[in-house]
Amino acid sequence: MNQVVGSNIQVVKELPLIMRTFAKESRRHKITDEQAFNVFATRYFAKLAGLHVKGHPDLELDDKPKVIHIYRLYQVEEEIPEHDLPSARSNVSKQSGGGDKPELPPNIADGLKLYNSHDAVWRQMEHQVFLEICALRRNPKAYAEKIQELKRYYLDSLANFIVPGGVVLSSAEGWAAYDECVKELQQTQPLPPLDYSTALTIVAIEGLQPEKEQLPARELCNQYGTFSEELGSSVAQSLCFNQLLPQSIILHLLVDDNYDSRGNRRNLLSDEYQQIGVCFHTATCNIVFSSNYTPAQGIQDAGVAPPQEPESYDYSLQLNNKHFQLLTAAEIQEFLDADAERKKAKATDESAKVDTTIDEEPIVLTLIQPPQEVCVVTASAYTFVLNHSCGQLTAALTSLNDVPIADKGCLIQSKDGLAVISTYFPSPGEYRLAVSADLANSAVYTQVLEYNITAHCSPTVSPGFPTTFLQSHGCYIYSPLTSDLAETLTPFVIEVLNQTSGIAVLTEGELYYLQRSEKNPSLWAGLVKLSAGPCKVSTNLDGTHYEIFGFTVAKPEK
Repeated sequence: MNQVVGSNIQVVKELPLIMRTFAKESRRHKITDEQAFNVFATRYFAKLAGLHVKGHPDLELDDKPKVIHIYRLYQVEEEIPEHDLPSARSNVSKQSGGGDKPELPPNIADGLKLYNSHDAVWRQMEHQVFLEICALRRNPKAYAEKIQELKRYYLDSLANFIVPGGVVLSSAEGWAAYDECVKELQQTQPLPPLDYSTALTIVAIEGLQPEKEQLPARELCNQYGTFSEELGSSVAQSLCFNQLLPQSIILHLLVDDNYDSRGNRRNLLSDEYQQIGVCFHTATCNIVFSSNYTPAQGIQDAGVAPPQEPESYDYSLQLNNKHFQLLTAAEIQEFLDADAERKKAKATDESAKVDTTIDEEPIVLTLIQPPQEVCVVTASAYTFVLNHSCGQLTAALTSLNDVPIADKGCLIQSKDGLAVISTYFPSPGEYRLAVSADLANSAVYTQVLEYNITAHCSPTVSPGFPTTFLQSHGCYIYSPLTSDLAETLTPFVIEVLNQTSGIAVLTEGELYYLQRSEKNPSLWAGLVKLSAGPCKVSTNLDGTHYEIFGFTVAKPEK
């Protein structure tokens, strides 16, 4: 096409972009013969330019129709130089000529104001969701492999997933829904890319506003653009709740578990749509799809730059993110080695032995470090080590000089008959460390040992220790060993000897499962981003979470 003839013409120099868009539309509509092409082109450019075509009543909106002449077909391979493209629009932006921008209609201005005030962190999430959709459509078969990776985390006994990190998936239908999705993706060819639309993103944002969430998506779309009824148009919406990672959002919608229609999957895999808008707000993601939709003038260029697709995508299951990261086997081993170093002291001839009976229960204790019940320490931190035959132990540190002690003032852990008690003395003075045992396995603890300690140390602030619960579950903490933690990625390395479906960290209301070690199935590890406030670590037993230890993360000082 070289020329459009009409009246009341103004000039814009955007022909190459306009023609590429037109060529894309003609290919999508599978226009093959010249006659069909001419009809399609006439309607398309009439709609685009705001002109009306004589002889087509559906386009004759006034009594002075203009006429469009198509002089030649556009070849995709041909390089199109800039030409003056006449336009009958009276409010064309004069940006190319250096003039002032026209004043936007109030509804458009309000929409852009809402768009530009959207939270920057959520905007980043929206762009990541868009790129995850692009990855899916570019190579559906590769994306099927990502879903297949999930099978290792599916537990038939719970009919649910225990996936490390923040990947939360439902399975009302069990693995069958995921397997069905994998098979469909394996049969799906690559799909046309979607354009990121500022107008549709405004629609998606408005769709989550309380006063507009009940309005149909098409009604909202009509406020910020127009649909081409001549070419046929459609709009669809997909909502995802309680997912905080782009990958989780798309996996959730794609599998569409517990929805017979699989409508969200249809939206993601449809070749009908050309544009998309994404809004993420708190824990809700709203995605709007459309076809043959033209944004109102002034919207698209007023938004932030759309996300750029990378040359290639990683189709492996992504477990590392800003909330959670995996620990390598070597990193985990460092914590195990540090624990072995803390309790490497061995019993000697000087080790005191306690052999007695309490409530008809025989008690055998061997004091390894220190070897006696009365001792002197010269550092604020000290580790007590003893062998025992008492089952579960607990301990509490008290000051004989009325020095305040936070909680129990220590952390006691027991494994294979060896107890390790980490203590911290906040100031010099006399202390007593009482050790008690659950002799009858009834959660009733009886004191079996008492250390009397003289501390010669400098006054310091105690880092605090995790508060432990349910020691009968055989929990052993390699990290973290103190509660003096910041709002950062924190290593968790925990061993639970009893059978468990998973170990999870709860911080700021979000649950993050740790990764099970391949070498040691009772060992769980991961880096979890902590938030100020209570943090709880729990074990999942048959679908029910039981807290095994916890602590409070202090707010950073201003």
